[in-house]
Amino acid sequence: MNAILKGFSFVVYGVEKAVAHICSLLFSIMIVSVFSEIVLRSLFRASLIWSSELATYCFMWLTFLGSAIGVLRMTHLTADLLYKWVPEGHIVGKILEWFQLVLIAILGWVFVKYGIVFVEKGMSRMSYALGIPTGYNMMLIVVTGVLYMLNAVYLLIVKLIGWENGHD
Repeated sequence: MNAILKGFSFVVYGVEKAVAHICSLLFSIMIVSVFSEIVLRSLFRASLIWSSELATYCFMWLTFLGSAIGVLRMTHLTADLLYKWVPEGHIVGKILEWFQLVLIAILGWVFVKYGIVFVEKGMSRMSYALGIPTGYNMMLIVVTGVLYMLNAVYLLIVKLIGWENGHD
């Protein structure tokens, strides 16, 4: 592995670590928001108008960012049926992995391209309870698209170099 790939690997796994910390923070905020809503409703028969919207936004970001981590860790959904027909280590299995990663990178590009449109349109609409432009929440599509492309390209490069060197 040359210096450029080591640097790329450092960036990719650094971003993954940062995203994992952000997911932990979002999960904590979501839990506190829902818990405070439950306590207020149960004890005081009062409600926070913004808590469910905040929890929903945190859940959305958590789901999308978590899926980007899943791409890097290769834990996303795959068509297992195709892999079961191919013997382990066979070239067809490697081609299927590459094809899958190319599709994920393309999906990331689609997320970025059309996510920007959603963000621009969402900046003119305000969320009901939090009173912030919905475009901020729609940025999760663009961020996830960038992470999908970053992770898929990294894995494609690693698999290509690993295959050329005789190991995976």
